[in-house]
This record gives sequence, C-alpha cells and structure tokens, in this order.
Amino acid sequence: MNLNCTFCKVIDNTIPVHKIHEDDTTLSFLDINPLALGHALVIPKVHKTLIHELAPEEISTLFKTTSYLTKKIHIITGTHATTIAINNGADSGQEVPHIHIHIIPRSRGDGGTPIHSLMPVRPKTNHEELKELASKILNS
Repeated sequence: MNLNCTFCKVIDNTIPVHKIHEDDTTLSFLDINPLALGHALVIPKVHKTLIHELAPEEISTLFKTTSYLTKKIHIITGTHATTIAINNGADSGQEVPHIHIHIIPRSRGDGGTPIHSLMPVRPKTNHEELKELASKILNS
C-alpha cells in the first residue's frame, strides 16, 4: 500500500467513498466525478500503477469483479451497455497512478462517443507495417 496514493487511502478508509463492492482483493466505488449515473471504478487492493504490473491472478480477480458489477449496474441503472475503460499510464490520461477500471453505463443517445473518438488523429498504416508490428509483438 502506498499512502501517498489516493486509491490506497480509499482502501485504508482514509478517504470516504460510496462503496458498491468489496472483497479480499478488490474494491469498487462510484466515481466522484461521473460521466454517467452509475459510473464506477474497480481497483485492486494491491498498489500497482499499470495493468501489466499485476500478477495473472490479480488481473483475473479484477476482471471478475468488473464483470459482476457491470451486470448489477445495468440492472440498477436500466442501461443495456457500458464502456469499460482503463487508462494505463499517465500519457493515456490516468489521473490516479493506481490501476483502475472504469465501468460507465451507456444508453442510446446519451451523447457519448465510441472509444475510437479519443484519438482524432490516427496514424496511417498499411498491411505490411501491421504485419511487421504484429510479428515483433508476437516474437518479443
């Protein structure tokens, strides 16, 4: 635990939140600045900044909690869709350096956009560049 971390302070009950789930390894609460009613965050109780710093079992538990809560949030909010997002690192927009998953309830006509709208300027690629990049990632 890193007591300089906002989310570690939440886990330690130093900062109050509106909890919606807690177990031995994860905690979930409503976002204090929601993008939609029911916008929730799911965090591991272990302090890690990036998703690939988590052990496989920690990732599994984090996503099991996310799946479980997504269904409950759909039922309670009356929505049938969600945007599930991770900002993995400061350059991606991660504001709290503790890995967390956003569950954002969505409905048709809510004014939200697809995740692809996050990047208004996309790189130009071709089949050969993608093939080479895929090969590098696969074989690294």
